[in-house]
Amino acid sequence: MLKLYFEDSLIKTNDYLSFLVPILWIPDKHIWWESELQISNWYNTWKMLIERTDNKQESDYFVFPVYFNLDLFDELKSLSIDAKALNKKVLVFYTSDIEDYIDINDNIIWFKRSLNCFWPQNEYSLPAFPNNLTYEVTLDDIDKSIYKSISIWYTWYSNYYNLKTFLLYYCLQFSRIFFSITFIRKLLLKTKNEHRYHLLTTLWIWKYVRWKIISELKKTNNINFNYIERKTWLYIDVKEKLRQEYLDNIKNSLFSLVVRWNWNYSFRLYEVLSLWKIPLFVDTNSKLPFADEIDYKSLFIYVPFSDIKNIWKYVFEFYEKNKNNLVNIENEIRKIYLNYFVMEKYYEKIISKLS
Repeated sequence: MLKLYFEDSLIKTNDYLSFLVPILWIPDKHIWWESELQISNWYNTWKMLIERTDNKQESDYFVFPVYFNLDLFDELKSLSIDAKALNKKVLVFYTSDIEDYIDINDNIIWFKRSLNCFWPQNEYSLPAFPNNLTYEVTLDDIDKSIYKSISIWYTWYSNYYNLKTFLLYYCLQFSRIFFSITFIRKLLLKTKNEHRYHLLTTLWIWKYVRWKIISELKKTNNINFNYIERKTWLYIDVKEKLRQEYLDNIKNSLFSLVVRWNWNYSFRLYEVLSLWKIPLFVDTNSKLPFADEIDYKSLFIYVPFSDIKNIWKYVFEFYEKNKNNLVNIENEIRKIYLNYFVMEKYYEKIISKLS
């Protein structure tokens, strides 16, 4: 049994980690499509594995019970000091590019969107837990004729590509070098404002990068690019017609384009994995979950960010190499999704690792 210590004062109503479901029952508000059945399944799966203790000394770990953000910087620092005094670690989960503010030597981190290029042993990638699309689309719904040619799905919500983002695109490498300089990072730590942090570290170049990829795919012969552009976010509770269009576009395409947005992270990746789809994955030096166990490069069309102008070459090479094995790859992708990225399984693995 894993014993966890945390402070109630950090918890807001319905605003804490799903990891703590066995102790606190209601999961965090970030997962907005949870059902009572899912909550019950998580509770019954994990309740025999972890428990809460109010005794700091007898605990196995301290837990920061909400997603970390810069407003909570002082609270995490205080908890980390208490844990370090007892030779313990704090478990921290966060979703933003703010790893500079977390002392990775005194904590164990699960992150979603990291820009950091150096990966310590106690830093782990946290997947999204989107709605399993097989609740809405089954394998029988997928047209088998899609295997006969190359088709790529993509839906995005912005048409933001102009001279400003074009120029910012060429600032990428400069920004990475600039913000890796020690004294600049120290100055950055004085900026406890997440919006400003993201602005400084990413320079908002990624919308242009998406447009660049899309333009390359649009002009490529022998690729059916099933591209939809929207003016708004496509949340889970949008109008039924738009949702159905989104799903139909995925299921009627062989591959699915996956590329980061402003954060080094893709929500779509986990949606398409749930639906047997092979990602056309643009690698922006992101760390994928369980990369030491999953051979992503054999299952994905893996495109280095530095070579996006030749993205079509990677598509053709993958298709020619695997066109007689696509169904097996899709089945392997679905198996990986069920074994690693369903929330019950993911947290079971976390608990096992911590134990």
